[in-house]
Amino acid sequence: MVNPYAHQYNTGFTRMLSRNLALSADFTWVQRYSDQDTIDINLPDQTTGKRPNPTFGRVSDRQSTSNNVYKALLMKLEKRLSNHYQLLASYTLSKADDSALRNTNGASYGYARTDSASVADRRHRLVVSGILQLPHDMQVSAIGDFRSSLPFFPTTSLDLNRDGFTGDLPAGVAYGSGCRSLNLDAVNAFRTSRGLASVSTVTCSQFANVDTRFSKTFTILGSHRVEFIAQLFNIFNYANFAPPINNLTSPAFGQTTALQSYINAPSRQVELAFRYIF
Repeated sequence: MVNPYAHQYNTGFTRMLSRNLALSADFTWVQRYSDQDTIDINLPDQTTGKRPNPTFGRVSDRQSTSNNVYKALLMKLEKRLSNHYQLLASYTLSKADDSALRNTNGASYGYARTDSASVADRRHRLVVSGILQLPHDMQVSAIGDFRSSLPFFPTTSLDLNRDGFTGDLPAGVAYGSGCRSLNLDAVNAFRTSRGLASVSTVTCSQFANVDTRFSKTFTILGSHRVEFIAQLFNIFNYANFAPPINNLTSPAFGQTTALQSYINAPSRQVELAFRYIF
């Protein structure tokens, strides 16, 4: 076994465009080595189904053979607080890839090194925020978060290469290619061979969310203050869907049927609050 390790490179610059406005650009590259793969070293024979060591079933061996790389360009335009307002816009262009031993290729037997998008690979992300100071101790702020789709990982419930594992992919369908480089011709050839309807498109779920906040401060009893706060989450009530169904044998393959469950506001929400400061 080898302890996983990484090489990381960063470079960037910041340019002052005016007294209150600055532009930053940073590039980062992270190459990780020797992450762990788990493989079965007691795979059954394709013809007889017998394992090399019949005393055992699967024999899982952990190996330091998985690598991944992350590359990103980060841009930031920032206006500091002046003239009663401030703004911040951040954009990330990134790519994350994995290289690991997998046995998901139904057209071949055993494990092979497979390159694919990482589960968290998201090419584009834009976050915009701002604060506006209003007369009479009032303030309005907002933040918008916009992200391109994550990849999804086509699979099946079948053991196409008779290695004892289900989830094999037919020829032409690459691991982790959903919403990246999915070969729909290969997908439909497989579905047709099993009496399933062809699919013409898949849903690549993007993400969008805008939150806003309003506050008003009242001074009472000398130095005591009361702050009224109103917050509105997901103000446009945008439906952020989870990645689509990835099973090639499903009638609904490539279609999304559920909302993402881990975001702050799956639907529009309002929050009212008072804060007493003394």
